[in-house]
Amino acid sequence: MVRFTTINAKSPPPQLLVASRIKEQDWTNDFSKHPLPVLYSIDIDTNKQTKISNPSKGYGDYAPQFVPTIQKLVWLRGYSIIDTKRNLWKANSDGTEATEWLLDVEEIVFYK
Repeated sequence: MVRFTTINAKSPPPQLLVASRIKEQDWTNDFSKHPLPVLYSIDIDTNKQTKISNPSKGYGDYAPQFVPTIQKLVWLRGYSIIDTKRNLWKANSDGTEATEWLLDVEEIVFYK
């Protein structure tokens, strides 16, 4: 049975939760052997989970956030959770129209 662990989760529009999820496995200090996360949309009312990102081999999707001012979901795509030069992606809240937005981003911070 495949089990998943959630490493980041943010809520876009009501009743949806977007989570960065990885397959569970035993811990290793070798980051090249770590599973890489993808984004899932979770409907809170039905518990239905839908994969909404598809990173290229060797990349994972981290730190999803919904930005109300642009009505977009944003996240970091990189080699590992400790990668400090990840790229910022944006998409609709369902993952459609995903595009790379900024390069070499360490952290996502939006101010109101």
